[in-house]
Amino acid sequence: MTFAVSGTNVSATITPALHAFGDATVTVTVSDGTNDVSRSFALKVNEVNYAPVLADIPNQATFESLAFEIPLDVSDVETPNDQLVFTSSNSNPALIGGVTFAVTGSSVVATVTPKALAFGKATVTISVTDGVNTTSREFSLTVARTFNAPKLGAIADQSTAAGVTVSVPLTVSDSDTAMSELVFSASSSNPSLIGSVTFSVTGSDVVAMFTPAAGASGTAILNVVVSDGLNSASQAFTLTVGGVAPAKLTSRIVGGNFQVTLTGTAGTVYLVQKTTDFVTWTDIGTVTIATDGTGVVSTPVVGEKLFVRAKKQ
Repeated sequence: MTFAVSGTNVSATITPALHAFGDATVTVTVSDGTNDVSRSFALKVNEVNYAPVLADIPNQATFESLAFEIPLDVSDVETPNDQLVFTSSNSNPALIGGVTFAVTGSSVVATVTPKALAFGKATVTISVTDGVNTTSREFSLTVARTFNAPKLGAIADQSTAAGVTVSVPLTVSDSDTAMSELVFSASSSNPSLIGSVTFSVTGSDVVAMFTPAAGASGTAILNVVVSDGLNSASQAFTLTVGGVAPAKLTSRIVGGNFQVTLTGTAGTVYLVQKTTDFVTWTDIGTVTIATDGTGVVSTPVVGEKLFVRAKKQ
């Protein structure tokens, strides 16, 4: 309490203690040095609810799907931190999966979790209330894009006959890149065994097609790679190509010609010969087995009884 005297006017200024409230009897005494006069009065200091104090929150940055923590500087004159209520809102609900709060004593930590695979920017608002007053702070959140590597499932070992293409369905996924934009490739431990490798992409279905080189047989370890341009995944498997099976030979008379049809491994070349006595063999011509597994050659019919054979070249 302080006093101010101006002429015959005297004023008393009463200042309650910080954050104190309640009832008190106040006694004012005036003295001329010899005599004292006192008067008392009742003073009631009403309670005032002070809003919680929440310090500014700096702008934040993280990567997609990566949660992070923010320590909050919070205090309240009347209410302990563990009795305060914390909430959040944001300008981009598609980006933010949720915000949770952990209070331990006076320590308060907010955990922000972006939605899976989401990236972009949002303004996040953190609010704290004591049930009467509310204090809020905003900050900017940037969630950076992360390019996740493609996924390629294991590939079982394969086998095929010489010259016969083998189709291998691939299990492929990528959370960031469309299937049609992925790049597929393959390498072989035995390049002379593989004639070509192609990939077919239809929607989410991917099929790799391996065609052995003409007439080749053996074993190779093939490594299939899928890339999104930044990251890649690979799987290896063993391809076994069997030897060229003997061609099957049939014949018939077609339009005055003796027609010989061979059924065998695509790409294989045969020399077809004829004889009437099994001693002298005459070439009819060469035949390359087509992709449908057949090849045809003809020779005119001259009345003799013919025998034919095919020799792999």
